[in-house]
Amino acid sequence: MLNQCVLVGRIHDIKKDTDDTKITLEVSKNIMNPETNSVETDFLEVKLPTELSSQSIEYLDIGCVVGVKARLKPVEIVIGENCIKTHAIIADKITFIKSNNA
Repeated sequence: MLNQCVLVGRIHDIKKDTDDTKITLEVSKNIMNPETNSVETDFLEVKLPTELSSQSIEYLDIGCVVGVKARLKPVEIVIGENCIKTHAIIADKITFIKSNNA
């Protein structure tokens, strides 16, 4: 069995907390929006584990294009009395494809 996904996108946002570092990837779909005549985009939040974050955070910059090898982790979010089951994207490896300076 395999729990793996590969995402390629542009870094839209970087959130650095004391325990977590999360990046938001802007990933284009292969779907054209006929109303705006532009390609539709998803914004996906990816959590960086501490060891990966400490190695790569100084090189991450908004606008850089990166490839992310990741896995999905089931999580539960409790809001009041309701429990919502969803998935988090956890990065295993980041590959820098294009920086802002290139």
